[in-house]
Formats: sequence, C-alpha cells, structure tokens
Amino acid sequence: MPNIEENTTKGINTEIKYNWQLFAESFLTITKCGCEKILNDNKIGMTTEGFEDRKLIISTVYNFKHSLEIILKTLIKNFYPEKLKTTHDIENVFKDIYPTIFNNIILKYKSKKKLLNNNNYEDLFEVTELTETSLKDKFVKLQELVDYYINISFIKKEIISIKDVKNTLFKYPEQKDKQVSLDYLHFMRKENFEEVKNIIKKVNKDCDELLGIMRLILIINIWFKKLENLSNNSENEK
Repeated sequence: MPNIEENTTKGINTEIKYNWQLFAESFLTITKCGCEKILNDNKIGMTTEGFEDRKLIISTVYNFKHSLEIILKTLIKNFYPEKLKTTHDIENVFKDIYPTIFNNIILKYKSKKKLLNNNNYEDLFEVTELTETSLKDKFVKLQELVDYYINISFIKKEIISIKDVKNTLFKYPEQKDKQVSLDYLHFMRKENFEEVKNIIKKVNKDCDELLGIMRLILIINIWFKKLENLSNNSENEK
C-alpha cells in the first residue's frame, strides 16, 4: 500500500496543489453562475427573449462535467501525484482515488494520533470537523456523481449502456467515435425547457456537493500541515 505521507510531499509543491484547487473551484463557480442565470431568468422559457440565455445550458453542463474531472485529479495531485493520468475517463480516474487515498488519509490520521499526547490534537480535530465517517461520506458521494455523469442516460433517458469516457459531450458539437450524437438544438427549443430546467436543477445541487468536497480537500491539506507541525514540536520537546 502506498505511503501517503511520502506521496503528499514528493514531487509536488504547495503552489501546484492550490493551483489545482483553484482551477476546480473556478469551473464550479462559473457553473453556479450559469445555473443561477438559467433558473432565475423568467424570460428564458420564451421563444425569442429567452433564446440567448438558453445557450448557457451547453456550457454550463460541460463546465460541471469538466469540474468533476478536475476535482478527481486534484485529489490525486494532492495526495498521490504519481498516479495522475492523462485520461478523461472519470470512472477510471476514480479507481485510483477510492479506496486507496481514503484509506491512506485515515492511516496517516491514526499514526499521527499516536505521536501526539496533548490536547492540541483534539482541538484541531474539532476545528476541522473531519471524522472518518464524514470523509467516507464525501468519497461515497463523489462516486455517485461519477457514476451518474459518465452515463449518457443522465441527458438521454433512452440510452442505457453508452458512457462518455472521453468527457466530450457538451464540449464539441459532434464526437469522433460517433458512439452517440446529441441534438443540442433540442435544449434551445422552448417546449423542452422544463426538461432542461430539471437537468440544470440537478447540476446546481451537485455543484454545491462538489464545492463541499473542495472545502474538504483544503481542510485535509491544512490538517496534515498542522499535524506535521504538532508532531515536530512533540519531537523537539523530547
């Protein structure tokens, strides 16, 4: 099993880690802006007045899908950088995250706990609100989102088995492999707006879930750093 304490510092500096975090949150933020514009615009369901804003649907869905991919890679880049791959297959990427990274975060937590025999540790634990259960819940939710958005069925219910393994849907108007073709004009027609609005409502809700996961990544990084400092201080006091 890989040593996450070594992996979190080997070959990657703090600036790179936070750059990955920044990019993921940037795409999530623009996704939220798109969702709110679509859901709050009273004219968006109208034939003429709403047509311009309905164009946001394509970029909003793609930005979310891209955010999900970057978040998965941010977890790897932060906690196991040598496993980072160039693939866009989020299902495959997730296999490098769970349960390996989860298990090693917990192992590091437990190993540091043994080294710290003062109240600072418990105070830190309460401040971060990080528990094994809450951490596992986030990884389970992340897996649910991966399973949901890699399947084309989330947008075309009649398609069951085809997966967007290259994460190109909503990125290009057509796919090279021709596995599936979407009628993107479908989302522009006012008679389909209720269907589209439901998709955007789901994306908006899941965007909040991903922002929570990004906050957790930041907490873990800060937590690891403070634990390291506490551990070093304990060693120096001996």
